[in-house]
Amino acid sequence: MISLPSSDEWSFGEFEPEWQAYLGRDMHFDEMAKRIADVAVVNTGCVDTLRVENPEAPVDTTWRAWFTISLADELCLADLFYNGRDGLRGRYWQSETEGNAATALMIALLREKLLQFAAENIYSFGSATLAHGDMGLVVRSLEGTSAKSWAYEGKNPNYKEKPRLVVKRWMNNSPGGNWRWAPKGPLLDIKGAFFTPNSKEYIPWDKRERAYNIHRYGFS
Repeated sequence: MISLPSSDEWSFGEFEPEWQAYLGRDMHFDEMAKRIADVAVVNTGCVDTLRVENPEAPVDTTWRAWFTISLADELCLADLFYNGRDGLRGRYWQSETEGNAATALMIALLREKLLQFAAENIYSFGSATLAHGDMGLVVRSLEGTSAKSWAYEGKNPNYKEKPRLVVKRWMNNSPGGNWRWAPKGPLLDIKGAFFTPNSKEYIPWDKRERAYNIHRYGFS
């Protein structure tokens, strides 16, 4: 059973009163995810290749599907999803299992829109790409155990931007951590799992404890 963190454990105290008020609504994650799937517009999508050399998976031919969605029509949803007490990070605060389940639900609800975008964008996912126009390969990436949804970070996110969250556990474990960043959106990233040319899921070394790190530190 989900038990939301208290206001002492997860505080919006640095935020403006109006912002605190709607984050404090504590929309249930399932309701939030369904609403996100309804209003989301797929902004971009591509085949994203592995770039870091390693002994397990070849770079340039190991790839994942990567999409960016916009929630500009209901901006508060992106905020609730990332910063709310029952948002995605709120579910990871509960446990690694709850966080992973919330991630899988969000991606499953978006699947139809993501696949439609991929099928219609041959320059990004067509026969000339590593996806070879095969939507089954895109599905495989989206359903991989390491697929994830997260706030859009862009190339140069300002993790020191204010206002910032105050979450007691994460503050104790990582006082200056990037978890304090509280972007309003409107963009979210959906990143599938990497797969090698011989169809094996590859999880980069620095992401193999991702769920644990988010639970304990709020960030990975």
